[in-house]
Amino acid sequence: MVTSSHTSISWLHRARQQLSKEQFMQGHVLVIAGKPNGGKSLVASLAFQPLLGQVAKAGLYLAKGNDFNADLVGSELLLLDDEKLSMRMEDRRGFGLKLKSVCAGSGNVSRHGKGADAYNVNPLWRIVILD
Repeated sequence: MVTSSHTSISWLHRARQQLSKEQFMQGHVLVIAGKPNGGKSLVASLAFQPLLGQVAKAGLYLAKGNDFNADLVGSELLLLDDEKLSMRMEDRRGFGLKLKSVCAGSGNVSRHGKGADAYNVNPLWRIVILD
């Protein structure tokens, strides 16, 4: 049986490997779930952020149907911390598709800012969901 700490270490190793090689590598979303005030956000701020780099709150882009992602492009870690996700099936499908696109194919992402033309970039993203 794989414990959650082994999973987190493997995920972090893959994320660091991607950054050191400076090339996109497919990877999983890391979900850390637990009781309120259990230290989930603390782990993200004291362990993941120093080891991975800039953090962006990705809830609007990944979970709320917002197509603007210019604020995320300069970050390595996309964080969803206690996001209130919709229970509607179509919203859940959209969320799942965006997660899949980042994990499996974020080697080529359309960067889209408000009032600006979109262009393609190759971000080195990893996603952490704290719940």
